[in-house]
Amino acid sequence: MRYILLLLYGSFLLLSCSQDLQENNIPATENINGFKLKWRKNVSPQQQDVIRTLLNNMIKVEGGTFVLGATPEQTKFARGNEYPPCHVRLSDFYICKYEVTEEQYLTITEDSRASGISSLSLSWDDWHLFIQTLQEMSGVNFDFPTEAQWEYAAKGGIYSKGYIYPGSNNLEEVWSGSKLEGSSVPNELGLYNMADMKSEWCKDRYETYLGNKIYVDRYIDEGQYRVVRGGNYHCYGESPQYMNDYSDYFGYFKTPGATLSSSYDYRYCRSTARSYYYTQSESVSGTATSLYIGCRLVINNK
Repeated sequence: MRYILLLLYGSFLLLSCSQDLQENNIPATENINGFKLKWRKNVSPQQQDVIRTLLNNMIKVEGGTFVLGATPEQTKFARGNEYPPCHVRLSDFYICKYEVTEEQYLTITEDSRASGISSLSLSWDDWHLFIQTLQEMSGVNFDFPTEAQWEYAAKGGIYSKGYIYPGSNNLEEVWSGSKLEGSSVPNELGLYNMADMKSEWCKDRYETYLGNKIYVDRYIDEGQYRVVRGGNYHCYGESPQYMNDYSDYFGYFKTPGATLSSSYDYRYCRSTARSYYYTQSESVSGTATSLYIGCRLVINNK
């Protein structure tokens, strides 16, 4: 009997300590797919489920050196802002196999806007706040991909087969015109929808390439615009303006236009295609085009 009473008393002490920890806002920990979480108090079960799903969908990308910009298979379609190609050496990182869905965004931010029938118009600033919220809730270092990380992952990393599009030379395999994740074939790393669903914000500011420079973990933090990468469900044709067959004196194609437009061309679906746009704080007109821009998360270290 005495032994049983001691066990009961010990259980009571453990329960009391656990309650004290919660009252003192010391976060519980959890390990998901090798990532250690420290839950902030008052994170809802729905928000926890979103974060667990995001972490379970993270794929490790082994770093390496690659050519950023228009490699030979892209030459027929490349615009001027894809030249001159440059070399980048990247460290290992983790990237989500899917884009963040609008429902996941709404759950984490507790945004009251409806989703599903029409796309949400989310600026770079909106997504930045979303990422900060994820970090605060979980203690995990979520982030935007840099432009170099995005292109390296789209090309398949160390497993790249030199495709024109992320995962194929056949546009029909990688562009479905759908808003549903997993609606196209994956690329060499197992990443989906880098040529459809929504285009994707990058962390970098937009800058022209410097072909005579070798970058290490390239990240550009100065400039007026944010980089946008990848095609989207709104692509619907090929515009002849991107097929100019004349060159400037550097030998590069003369098609300077880089901003997004409502007549979105299939050539934006290519792995090396670049664009840019304002963040919401820099332009009050930043909402219309951001209908077609989403976010794919990375984690740079566990």
